[in-house]
Order: sequence, then C-alpha cells, then structure tokens
Amino acid sequence: MKTLQMILGHNQFIGVDHRSEERAWDKSVHFSNPSRIFEVAQAASESGYKGMMIEPHPRMLDFLKLYHRHGTFKMRFYLQVPYIQGYVQRMGQSGIKGLIWDLMIKSRPSDLFNACVRSGIGILRNEYLPLVLSGLALEVSQFKDYEIESVLLHNVATDLLLSLGLQDSLDDFIHFSHDILGIRAGLVTVNFPLLASALSGMSSSPSVIVTPVNPAGFDMNPSKDAVERALQAYRGEIMAMNVLGGGAFSVSESASYVRTLQRVQSVLIGASTKEHLAECAKSFRGEA
Repeated sequence: MKTLQMILGHNQFIGVDHRSEERAWDKSVHFSNPSRIFEVAQAASESGYKGMMIEPHPRMLDFLKLYHRHGTFKMRFYLQVPYIQGYVQRMGQSGIKGLIWDLMIKSRPSDLFNACVRSGIGILRNEYLPLVLSGLALEVSQFKDYEIESVLLHNVATDLLLSLGLQDSLDDFIHFSHDILGIRAGLVTVNFPLLASALSGMSSSPSVIVTPVNPAGFDMNPSKDAVERALQAYRGEIMAMNVLGGGAFSVSESASYVRTLQRVQSVLIGASTKEHLAECAKSFRGEA
C-alpha cells in the first residue's frame, strides 16, 4: 500500500467548523493566540506532516511571523485565496472601498504599483479579470517572505467559474500565478468530475487539485461513484480534504477508504491536538 503525504488543515485556527457554530467559536477564541497555532504546527511536523494550509487571515500571518522567527521546524505552505469569509465581513463593515483599502495598505509598494498598472489597463480595455487577479496578487503579496508551495483558488471561486462555463478564467489564474507571481497554482473544488472535464479544454494544468474524499461521500459531488471514476482517470496530483467529515467518520475508517484510491497522494487533516495528529498520521500512512 502507498504512503500518503500529511498536510495540516487550518479551519480550526480561524474559527471554522462545518458541524457546530459553538465549537467554531471556542476554537476561534483558543487560537486567537498565534503561539497556540505554532504549537500545533510543530506537533504536526514532529508527527510527519510536511505541509500546512493557510489563508490570508491576520492570525495566520501572526503565526507565520512566529514560525519565521523561531525556525525550529520546516513546513511547506499551501495558500488558499481569496479569503472569502474575510471579504464578506470587510465588505459588510466598510463596503468594497474598505476591502480594497485593506488590501492596498497590507501590500508591498512594488506589488501595489504593478497591480494598479494591470488593473488600469484592464479597465481601459473593459476587461475586469485583470482587476480580480490583481486583487489576488495583493493578497499573496503579504506572504512573499514565506515558502509558499502553491497558491490554491478557493472552491467557492473555482466552482462558481465552472458553473458559469468560465474555465478560461481558471486557465488565466493558473498562468497568472505561475508567470506573474512565480508560484505554482492549484484548484480547490467540491465537484471534481466537472473540474476534471473542464481541464481537457484548458492550456494549463493545476499543480494540485484539492477535493473532498471520504467513505460516506460527504461533499463528493455529484456523487461518490462519479468522483471515484473521475479520480481513477485523472493523472495529476490530488489532495483529499474533508476526509474525516468534521469528525463524523473514524480515523481508521477514513484512512482505510482513502488509501484504496491510488490517485490520491496527500490528505488534509484539520486536527488540533498532538494525540489526534499522531493518530491520523499513523493511520493514513498505514502504520496503525
């Protein structure tokens, strides 16, 4: 049997829990101190996790500063953009102008200048994709000092573009990330068969696709069988997410299922204790 790469999830650190708002709030309060995120990431590294998912959330940046300063362990970081939850909250508080101002003041001057030039040219041509890509570039700008393995487009954006038949925009995102940002680009989706079909008409391929994979078919759209067939045919890198269904499935049950899918190379685990991290690592690597 194969050995899966372990990637530490991030939802617990920014107060996201798909099963309980109360648990989400408790986690948000607990991890408001970035040193606690650092402790979990270090424990994950000691258990064999090689990578970690992050978002442009303020506390994730605070964690990265700690990580950079201490340097006691090494992680590859997968940056998921855009920060959907933050966008919605910021626009609700200050409108679109407040959101744009936020991005501007957090960006490097050189990146801000380049973004303004690209956006201005796009608007003059009545093309608004450059404006969107420039916004993503400003988000990524905050992370230039850290080792970003791949920039991942959030499933809300990926699946919206797919549903509208705008796979050319996904193509543009991948090229933009590679050519302008100098970072590999990946895609997150909850409809893997639809994305896999769209890739055949694109000129580029994502470095990795992140998609739900679990024994009950939770979030595996349009069906578990359809996703399994599409995975079997796909030849790129797959990172499985939602493997534990937010705690709905046992670690051993999920690991046994995921390890039967030969196209899955890595799994995203949102654990927050040393014991759970170690249990997941052993099970998904086939050591338990």
